[in-house]
Amino acid sequence: MAKKIKVVLDYLGEIEKHALAQLPASRFELVRAKRVKKDEAERKANLAGADAVYFRGDDFYSDFVLRGNPNLKLAVYGGTGYQQYIDVDAATKHGIAVIATPGLNANAVAEYAVAMALDAVRKVSFYNSDIKNGKKKILVTNEISALKIGLIGHGNINRRVDAIFQGGFGADVRFWDYADKTSTPLNRILKESDIVIIAITENAQTRGFLNKARIAMMKKGAVLINPARPGLVDANALYAALKSEKLSAAAFDGMPEGSIRAKLLALSDDRFIASPHIAARTLQALHATDMAALKSIAEFFKTGKSKLIINPEYKKFTI
Repeated sequence: MAKKIKVVLDYLGEIEKHALAQLPASRFELVRAKRVKKDEAERKANLAGADAVYFRGDDFYSDFVLRGNPNLKLAVYGGTGYQQYIDVDAATKHGIAVIATPGLNANAVAEYAVAMALDAVRKVSFYNSDIKNGKKKILVTNEISALKIGLIGHGNINRRVDAIFQGGFGADVRFWDYADKTSTPLNRILKESDIVIIAITENAQTRGFLNKARIAMMKKGAVLINPARPGLVDANALYAALKSEKLSAAAFDGMPEGSIRAKLLALSDDRFIASPHIAARTLQALHATDMAALKSIAEFFKTGKSKLIINPEYKKFTI
């Protein structure tokens, strides 16, 4: 009898039976990863004897975690922004193929970005906190259709944001994208937009993309929405802009680390809104991601191939 393919499942929440059914028990041994200590040593121990790992959580698969696992042939990340969760260069040199599932949570994140924009402009969270604390401060706000919306990045998420704002609100939407030479210049997006939404990949080149100089270029009283990664924005410059009222409000899904975190959270809800990076966590997005991820595992071990592999050079290092 052929040895079963051992797949470690490292995730938060649950995976639906329909997704798991793509890895039949006759061929695959599915093992739920331990998540007690949530450190590198535990993650490394989870991989002992594994042929593949599927992960969608907040942990990082480093070189230390990946090395020394000769059976490990495949690592699949459920989501986008895989750079934050696995050292792809390390995986490559250890002969491990890496697969990501981009775009499947784009609608979920786009809806959340629109919700954050509505909240930041119409002050829903502020009024909720205010009235629960026995206060009644009335603000005059704006309708979305009266505002200019500028998008930084026009990938899967912001294309959907664009469609929602134009189709649902009749808003004036423009975008800048480094890959689209016909897009509106970035300086115009910053200078002319009432709402700026940034949704680009965070990497070494884009970390701190909205720095002090670029935030200073933004229209006075503008609103900044970040449904992507907090590291895309210089948090200290953001705090200064909110305190000085250069920006009227900001909303982030995910918070920066360090002392600036507490300062931002201390701002009132009419100035700063935050959530713990959960925009993509809808039943529909998680199911679609799990289905695609587990299907890719089955395909890989059947054919040795997958269109979703992001490091095809891994083959140079396989034994």
